[in-house]
Amino acid sequence: MSSLPLFRSLLSGSRRNFSSTLPGLKRLGAAVIPEPTEEVPDVNSFLNKIGRQASEQSGLFENDWKKFFSMSSKQMKDEGMETATRRYILDWQERFKKGVKLEEMKVVEKKHGGERASRIYAADKKVKERIKMAQLKKGYRKKAIQEVIERKRWEKLHRESAN
Repeated sequence: MSSLPLFRSLLSGSRRNFSSTLPGLKRLGAAVIPEPTEEVPDVNSFLNKIGRQASEQSGLFENDWKKFFSMSSKQMKDEGMETATRRYILDWQERFKKGVKLEEMKVVEKKHGGERASRIYAADKKVKERIKMAQLKKGYRKKAIQEVIERKRWEKLHRESAN
């Protein structure tokens, strides 16, 4: 019966924090601030390593580690940071907290208009191939008919000359 109070607390909706904390993390209010590492001693090196011109935003954070990790998306937006850059930096902050090695993620060009447009692209491609095949068949038929006509003319000409 010792698990009954825990079961009741789970049913009543009380939330306990069962998550484990990672080593090297400090909790500052709602923001978790990791410790700088040897590879990434400051904000400028962090932004340089993640690439995509994120280092252009280094003036916004003033090379302050705590300010960098405690600034929210809304605050970055109010400072004038573009959405794509802001999301990229916030994503890398979370990855860094989890211990992922920093590296630039290249922007991938969408192939044939992206995943959603792939079916439309494939359908258009099929239609174009069918049109091309129909044109080729028509060309071959014309050529075959011309050869038959020429052969008949030749036979007719040689039959008349033989008589």
